[in-house]
Amino acid sequence: VVEQALGPLLVRLAGVMQEAAGEDDLAPRLAVLYFDFLSKERELQQLLLREVLDSSEVLPAIVLRHLVPLRTMFEGRFGRGDAAFQAAVSLFSSVAGYFLYAPLLSELTGQDPLSHKQLRHRRKHVVQLADHLAVLYKDQK
Repeated sequence: VVEQALGPLLVRLAGVMQEAAGEDDLAPRLAVLYFDFLSKERELQQLLLREVLDSSEVLPAIVLRHLVPLRTMFEGRFGRGDAAFQAAVSLFSSVAGYFLYAPLLSELTGQDPLSHKQLRHRRKHVVQLADHLAVLYKDQK
């Protein structure tokens, strides 16, 4: 199930990386794509975490088929340096973590973090974060 969901995501991310004119608009576009994808595939992060916690046999295949090509694409656009890697991890974690911890956020805030209103607020924040990470990355490049 996890691999079936990751395949289309990788194709979409690759498409955005090929379409983006420059690095300035790329990080926010990738963040929005990932956020919108997880907004529709809300259980993906929990399923992936279950695979990780269970030390699943499919983890090496997931890494090889999905994460290695994704990292290769990122390195082709942003370089191989640690700053680029850390920016990518921060950006994707800020999106994935929100969906992963939605039940805890609900208890903490008394609101549904997956409501249309809250998703709209979070999406805006993720775009702002992506903009900041892009500036930080440029400064460290």
